[in-house]
Amino acid sequence: MPKHATKNKQQGTAAQERTCIYCGCTDSVSCRGGCYWVEQHKHTNTGVCNQCRGLTAQWFLAAALSDMVELWKRWPNVSAHQMQQAQRNAKRALKEHEKTV
Repeated sequence: MPKHATKNKQQGTAAQERTCIYCGCTDSVSCRGGCYWVEQHKHTNTGVCNQCRGLTAQWFLAAALSDMVELWKRWPNVSAHQMQQAQRNAKRALKEHEKTV
């Protein structure tokens, strides 16, 4: 059983399992040889396992854009600071993504 599956079961979490956006492993079904989470995204219940670590720049871009979408959905209740922070995160993620392309 993967390390992250054991941790999740010990916490008694009945929520939807996290899924790696690249290989599809989950909290209960790990990659061959085992894996653990190196990145996690709270809004989509997805992440990146250590076996797929090299692909995280693309994931950060997707996560930053997802955060922006979530803020736009709540637009009237979003502070200027929250929006500026999300924009900075998206710009930073885009720069990191461009380095890997």
